[in-house]
Amino acid sequence: MLDLIGSVLDDKYLIEEPLGQGGMGSVFLATHVGTQRPVAVKVIAPQFMQQSEFVERFKREAEAAGRLRHPNVVNVTDFGFTTVQARPLAYLVMEYLDGCSLAEVLAEEGKLPLEWVTDIIEQVCSAVEEAHQRGIIHRDLKPDNIWLEPNRRGGYTVKVLDFGLAKIGGQSSPPPISSVSASLPNYLVANENDPVDTDETDTQVQVIQNSEPNEERTNILTPNHIAESSSITRAGTILGTPLYMSPEQCLGQELSPRSDIYSIGVIAYQMLSGTTPFKGDLSSLIKQHAEEVPLPLKSINKKIPRQISELVMSALSKNPDNRPNSAASFASAFRARAEGVVALLRQGVSFYSEHFPTFFKLSLISFIPALIPATTMFIAELLLAADSIPSKIFGGMISLSSTLFAILVAKAINQYMFVPATAQLLLAPLREVSIRKILRQLRQDLLPLVKTSIRVHLYSAAWGMLLIVPGFIAYMSYIFYIPILILEGKSGHAAMQRSWELVKRIRRVVVPLFITSLLIMGISTHLFITLTSILLAPIFSIFFTLAYIRARQIEGETLNEIMARFAEEEVPASKWQQKIREKTKRLSIRYATGYRKETVRQSNQSLTV
Repeated sequence: MLDLIGSVLDDKYLIEEPLGQGGMGSVFLATHVGTQRPVAVKVIAPQFMQQSEFVERFKREAEAAGRLRHPNVVNVTDFGFTTVQARPLAYLVMEYLDGCSLAEVLAEEGKLPLEWVTDIIEQVCSAVEEAHQRGIIHRDLKPDNIWLEPNRRGGYTVKVLDFGLAKIGGQSSPPPISSVSASLPNYLVANENDPVDTDETDTQVQVIQNSEPNEERTNILTPNHIAESSSITRAGTILGTPLYMSPEQCLGQELSPRSDIYSIGVIAYQMLSGTTPFKGDLSSLIKQHAEEVPLPLKSINKKIPRQISELVMSALSKNPDNRPNSAASFASAFRARAEGVVALLRQGVSFYSEHFPTFFKLSLISFIPALIPATTMFIAELLLAADSIPSKIFGGMISLSSTLFAILVAKAINQYMFVPATAQLLLAPLREVSIRKILRQLRQDLLPLVKTSIRVHLYSAAWGMLLIVPGFIAYMSYIFYIPILILEGKSGHAAMQRSWELVKRIRRVVVPLFITSLLIMGISTHLFITLTSILLAPIFSIFFTLAYIRARQIEGETLNEIMARFAEEEVPASKWQQKIREKTKRLSIRYATGYRKETVRQSNQSLTV
């Protein structure tokens, strides 16, 4: 290896000290001469500069990381070729990161608290989701490639590193390798008639002899007898780190973004249990990933919530179709399952106090229809005080009808108005809530709202006539019909069925909220405490809206369509908001165009060959 300490690469980067070394090259701390900014410089070992496939992998790593502009992806700022001591050298420049890798943390701590794991998983999934949206599959996710950098606020910013193995828009970039195995188990070895993997790049993997594979390090594993070819690998070639590879990755099959989700599942399993799902030598690990089911996470760590254990185990499914359908949905489900009812109540109270003026106005308007039945109920109570029987009967009928009317009208309108307001303030907090717009939407949805409300109450009442408990259970199972009506556009039986499914997901959260709301609803029609109801009812409307969102997220459902609707609404936006939207849109088009051009170029090259 060249002694680069003190060298200046391309008259720009002063190499100061080594940070790390692998089988393919080294990483150095350097200073950008022009700005005096510390950077990390990664270089290829000189012996590999003569082999074009390694240089190509290095270029692919720069391209993959360079395509991504995301706070949780290490920022690559430069790539180039230079000459040092009369020898050619390729280098890649990245931001210099403080902190340490997740592998170092796990080596000392063993397992991590659920709160930590949730935060790390969210940030990793955010980066991976961005990569998948850009047509990039990482293929080498592991604790060594997850960096924790202090954010100066008491927490850590997670950075995903090393895109050297990334598959970019149909092309593949194997990793800067630390070891290469020249053999595979017989049942995994491809034969010479195996078809060429046209999704790979057009260089041949060079097998390094006398190098032992390591299950904890990145490996390129290829059968001994693979002949020279125009492709970098044939079917059966395995790229990755054995402890964290998906079954399809172990078998050298075509990969999808869900292969990365499997690797994230392994990392989550390790963070929560202190051990990886499988252990053993290389051949054993490959066979276990491909064929065996790991021990349930809950059996190793009893403190882990059952739903978290089930989610992680689903990410470790052998069949990619049975895993969460995206990194974003996995993170969303993980967060929703990790937080219990206490966290939801805390969030609701904080949300209400933060936006109290807006919520009070909405509540005051929504309770206007309840003032009339509350007044009639008060009159009925006066009539009931009279001695005449007809007056008592008449007053009782008025009281009953007033109560029912108050429940059907005031509660439905209150919840209806708070659903879009809560969702907007949660997902688009800088946008002002338009009461007029909510009222216009209410007018449009009034008929399906009334029909669905009547259907819910009649159905619940029918069950209640049989037994009181089933009636309460039925009514509780339909409490999400208003959020479903507004945010999903479903009404009638479809809304009721959807609500039933969502309530089943978070019954432990819904039951205490429902019982408490019944107590509030029971007093909401009395004239003298209407003001109290105006103050308290919004809290439960907020709780139920947040519970609806949580119920969706707990199964990995994202809120993209709701966020997209807020983004597309024709409301006045600040100039800076318009500027951000336009720049984001322009960059997205640019990346998408570049991806299409690259795909076309590869297709043309394939046709030419």
